[in-house]
Amino acid sequence: MRIGIEAQRLLRRNKHGIDIVALNILRTLPLADTVNEYVLFTRNGEDTACLSMLSNIRTVILPALTYADWEQIRLPLAVRKEKIDLLLCTSSTAPLFVSVPTILTVHDVISFERPLFGERGQSIYQRLGNAYRTFVSRRAMANAEKIVTVSNFEKEQIVLRFPLLQSRVSVIHNGVDAQFFSTAGEKDVRDVQQQYALPRSYFLHFGNSDPKKNTAFVVRSFVTYAQKATNIIPLVVTDLPRTTVDALLKKYSAEHLSKHIHTPGYIAHDHLPGMYASALALLFPSKRESFGLPILEAMAAGVPVIAMKNSAITEVAGDAALFLRSEHTHELALAMNVVQTDSQRVIAQVQRGINRAAEFGWNRAAELYALQFASFRHMISVPVNRSSNYTVQPSFH
Repeated sequence: MRIGIEAQRLLRRNKHGIDIVALNILRTLPLADTVNEYVLFTRNGEDTACLSMLSNIRTVILPALTYADWEQIRLPLAVRKEKIDLLLCTSSTAPLFVSVPTILTVHDVISFERPLFGERGQSIYQRLGNAYRTFVSRRAMANAEKIVTVSNFEKEQIVLRFPLLQSRVSVIHNGVDAQFFSTAGEKDVRDVQQQYALPRSYFLHFGNSDPKKNTAFVVRSFVTYAQKATNIIPLVVTDLPRTTVDALLKKYSAEHLSKHIHTPGYIAHDHLPGMYASALALLFPSKRESFGLPILEAMAAGVPVIAMKNSAITEVAGDAALFLRSEHTHELALAMNVVQTDSQRVIAQVQRGINRAAEFGWNRAAELYALQFASFRHMISVPVNRSSNYTVQPSFH
């Protein structure tokens, strides 16, 4: 079969979870499946270097004005021109009118749990994105022959909201990159610290303006922690403007702690191993997750994880995280103090985390996707000779 894979945002410089998942699936699929032919459909972007990670995958770069224009007009036309037999859409949405069967990866149905145009605290971009995903995802799921999601928890949420889809939903867990299991070299750690102006040791939180990430709770808890700590370990909050953190400190009458909180902005994926190497713990008190890649990354890197006991977090972390039972600042502050002072407990937790992370691999995820594709072979008649005059950019080997 000639299988098309949609990954519209793969080439954007500042990649986030969905983009990293798509890149790893694309990287490992040809190793798990040497029978089918793969064509990647993506959009113009700055990070063309990531294509060097892919082999045996042809790349078709489609220009577009907007996300919707690319997905609903450009992609279906390219699918027809490339004579695709089966289309995998990797980001919870898909073309509403396409000429071939589709498999849809639904990372979460969070957009259905919110008001149509999002919640207070979200940017205009996030609000419009929420409305688009809500409208398109509902119809894309109804149209898809198969739906893949990333955790048993999220499958339950999909089936709870859309009971008629139950027989079409399968679970394929995400994996963790092998690079996180290797100890970052001293030079790499120093380079990351210098590039992002980081302290030598810190609590790490991947911030976000999305309320579900609970960044305000982290900052508030850090204030509580600092009130009792004799030796304050700094807090690093990534991917969030300094003005947002300063506004929170002002709200909690804790402006004096500003020097203890660092905001390096977006951290490139390749720099994360060096980032984790200096982290005393990962603070991950998210209100709602469909998976939680940073949990596994931190565990693989030997970093203790402090997490909220909810959603898919418990499914992914197993017994290897230090769980919070409530959104009480004293509880998170106490957990931070435990990590700072109880070395024996930390050693045991780190070992459990490494063992847990080792259970999640991208090769296994790719094998399960290949099995999904194989189930379509009896449905599709594949011509012997096919050609396309469509402009493609070959992947590097």
